[in-house]
Amino acid sequence: MRAIWILSDSPYQESFWVRKERSSISLRKVVKETVDSDDLISNAICFQGTLCTFFQNYTKATEALELEIVGLKLENPPIISFKMIQLETLKKFHDELLFFKGRKNFGRVVRDSKWNEIIELAKSLYTELSREANFEEIYPEFFCNLQRRGGNDRKKLWDFSILLRSIWELSNKDYQQRFWVAKEKYYSDFALTMENLEEDIEIVLDTSDHAVEMTDKQREMIQNLYGMLEDFDAYGVNNAAIIEDLKFAKCREYAQLVYEELSGDYLEACD
Repeated sequence: MRAIWILSDSPYQESFWVRKERSSISLRKVVKETVDSDDLISNAICFQGTLCTFFQNYTKATEALELEIVGLKLENPPIISFKMIQLETLKKFHDELLFFKGRKNFGRVVRDSKWNEIIELAKSLYTELSREANFEEIYPEFFCNLQRRGGNDRKKLWDFSILLRSIWELSNKDYQQRFWVAKEKYYSDFALTMENLEEDIEIVLDTSDHAVEMTDKQREMIQNLYGMLEDFDAYGVNNAAIIEDLKFAKCREYAQLVYEELSGDYLEACD
């Protein structure tokens, strides 16, 4: 879903694929072995990393549906359980995107008129899949308002909705039981939530001249939460055990405080 959203969002592409702002931790991990120059970090890693993520998840989605047709199931299903008609839309997008697979210079890609078609297809696909996931039935009003708000200037804390959503997921035990363990409606787990958190954490916590707008208290709380999560060793531990772990329970309690601080400040600003 995140890869499709990125492919639908021209402001994001302008920031990271054209102006070459700093790349995120997770995308750097995806293709670090394929990049041989620091100058290519924002261009090649973000663009190629997003394509790589999409094509990998597309393969997983098609495999899951093929197994479902014969009454079987993947051990780790895709984030959304696709219907046949949705998979047809996804396949069309996949086939169109193949045209750009292997391209390294996004500066040339963005000048190709076909790329505008990719953006519009991605927008339609993201909207369709978001409806299927029923996010408004799962997430609090604060996050849904951020999604409806749109925009992606990447200047204020509210522009990082994926990171804020991840903090809420880490704060909510009911969500963890429903989606990390029971796999209700769509697939999620501790590792995926952490991956989404790490996607933007480096940028949000940066204190340079172009720092993201937030209070000192908010930055400190996010930093403290991330430090606690880094200290929590979840390697080899299943999701059911993670959510009952006493050390993780402390992370969850602190994530609740962080979420309350961030959402309360946002709601006050909207009044």
